[in-house]
Amino acid sequence: MRQWVVVLLCMAACFSGTSLDAQNVSNYQSLPDPLLFLLREPAVHDDLDLSDIQRANLVQLNRSVDGDLLASRNRSPKTAGQLVAVAKQKTLEGLRELLDEQQLRRIQQITYRVKGISFVTTPDATQQLQLTTAQLQQIESYVNLSADEVTKLQRRVKNGEVAPSDGQRLVTDVRTREQRQILAAINDDQQRKFLELIGQNFDVGKLGRVSFQAPDLSTRAIWINSPPLSLSDLKGKVVALHFWAFG
Repeated sequence: MRQWVVVLLCMAACFSGTSLDAQNVSNYQSLPDPLLFLLREPAVHDDLDLSDIQRANLVQLNRSVDGDLLASRNRSPKTAGQLVAVAKQKTLEGLRELLDEQQLRRIQQITYRVKGISFVTTPDATQQLQLTTAQLQQIESYVNLSADEVTKLQRRVKNGEVAPSDGQRLVTDVRTREQRQILAAINDDQQRKFLELIGQNFDVGKLGRVSFQAPDLSTRAIWINSPPLSLSDLKGKVVALHFWAFG
């Protein structure tokens, strides 16, 4: 048992290394499903050892779902969830044609790693680990307790009650304890499967360079002092746009 704990405790920084004030895709642990964002990270492309053709095709695949992801913003949770689900399904179908088996397995491992040890409560991981109902309930209680503590720490940092550096240290303590509790709740065989699911180490410090293609300019609106333009017309040029809004 000791060798598993030693190996996994070395991952504490990976699982809890996100800054308290991180926003959007820089805080991957807050995302229900980080896959769609990880696929845009140059560090992930490098880890997967993508060929030039694969990189180009992946960029095109990502751009093909930009519209759905953009449309999900400022929508109701239900509508946003539906749009993201469509984008994910389209992405998964494209990945099966684009990546080989080893690369597909690796992107899943990276997804689990950046999500944090709470990934074991996801349906797919629960099934692969063969967690019992009692184990799952116990682990979920640990995850919920840790999430509550982290939320309170974030609030204290925001209110100036705790210094950011101290807050980060306390969050790391919470995540490390959570990891130990979850590992203690699973048996040796499940721990071995756990290691297979997360694979080799990944430097999460290299994340945070996600980019999206800007939506094209509307050609139906009335343009002043210029004919309607598209992004392709402006590629490689420095452009200043002046928008007039009435309402």
